[in-house]
Amino acid sequence: MKDVRRGASITSSEHFEIGSMQFSPFAIPHDAADPMAFTVVANGIKMGMAVDLGHINSVAAGQFLGSDALIIEANHELEMLKTCEFYSWALKLRIKGRLGHTSNDEMARFLREDFDNKARYIVLAHLSQNTNNPDVARLAAVQALEERAPLFSADAERRVSIAAFDRPSDWIEL
Repeated sequence: MKDVRRGASITSSEHFEIGSMQFSPFAIPHDAADPMAFTVVANGIKMGMAVDLGHINSVAAGQFLGSDALIIEANHELEMLKTCEFYSWALKLRIKGRLGHTSNDEMARFLREDFDNKARYIVLAHLSQNTNNPDVARLAAVQALEERAPLFSADAERRVSIAAFDRPSDWIEL
């Protein structure tokens, strides 16, 4: 495994270490050069993180298996995106495309269908200020968790939080 120093370049196909943290990057669907997401393992704890992806594909879902915490994109609510007066139609099409950004619906689909239900914390990140609402995104995630495992959904509300764009997130103890 490559030991990365400050300023070193990384790619989506090469695992690396920073101190005791082991990073496993993987390619994601986004309209950029070598877009990537990560899982990070340290002291036996695994965290998965992916933003800037058009959809949560099978590669990302597979990499997230066994994560103790997830940071996943919930960029936009589809109806809010459609009616947003700040974005051109071309930009709206790019955002909602398979190589754009993850919608609340897609994030919820992942939690219902592909999530292994191990992560104790799910942080929704990269929410658009123009085309999403934190309460709407959080509700979509909580409802998806409740639909997935109704008998074990009592903690769904506690598990989901929002990464605010204007301040640090709350501390998570794993």
